[in-house]
Amino acid sequence: MLSHNPSYQADGVTVVHSLDDAIAKTEDDDIFVIGGVKVFEEALPLAVRIYETRVHALVAGDVLFEPNLSHWLEEEHQDYSADDKNNYDYSFTTYVRQ
Repeated sequence: MLSHNPSYQADGVTVVHSLDDAIAKTEDDDIFVIGGVKVFEEALPLAVRIYETRVHALVAGDVLFEPNLSHWLEEEHQDYSADDKNNYDYSFTTYVRQ
């Protein structure tokens, strides 16, 4: 887990304080970054694929991440409707770096 809080600890979790440390600690070639915005911005230049979930609703929040996708190719897109588990329509899109 990546945390910018130097005193953060969690039982059973390796906590690192930089993206470089997180990459160095992993034993897997596939690394998933799930936020926040600063980590997305730092990791995006290293990414070869983006898995985007977009919720089709206006919700309150103070941060929005809208990456420049001009060098990315949409590989797959699926739309889903609201249902018993999801209050809003949403979509999954996969992009690959061109």
